Amino acid sequence: MTLTQLAIRNTWRTEERSVVTILSLTFSFLLLSFMMIIWRSFYVDPWTANGALRMVCRHRVSFFVSMPSYYREKIRTVPSVANVVPLNRFDGMYKDENSFIQMGTDPEEFLNVYREYDISADQVAAWKQDPAGAIVDSGLAKSFGWKLGDRIVIQGMKFPLDLELTIRRIFRAPLPIPVLYFNWKYVEM
Repeated sequence: MTLTQLAIRNTWRTEERSVVTILSLTFSFLLLSFMMIIWRSFYVDPWTANGALRMVCRHRVSFFVSMPSYYREKIRTVPSVANVVPLNRFDGMYKDENSFIQMGTDPEEFLNVYREYDISADQVAAWKQDPAGAIVDSGLAKSFGWKLGDRIVIQGMKFPLDLELTIRRIFRAPLPIPVLYFNWKYVEM
């Protein structure tokens, strides 16, 4: 009798031991896979290298509740903080569908924090000068057929106004998210 034949014959001799062995091996491989996924997300994926230096502050109620605007200056006084970028969700509708995220931000500091968005200097200047300017993810622009210079209207659901925006840049993000960024001062006007 060979060692292989002996192992096969004794595998199901005690069923509880075999089941526990299979479960422990399964759990070990799942744990190993989970740890490799975490390691990869921290050290291998290119979009997390820049994201590792970011800290997100949110309202204590929910991510979708905006923080008071005076907190921006309070956060700026914290040591080692270089930029403070507000991201306010607009929650509007475009052509009777709410299929993408509309985020109001400060174009002056936004691209200092999100450097992985490949945007040329002239398009950044056009976005900063136009209070109704917007930048859009390339996948979102492709799905709606948008091009540079197109005017789009987003109907306000949470806010009592409609945004009439001009697309100033179509960017390709490392993590494709259907998002449109615009100047939040346009809402406050």
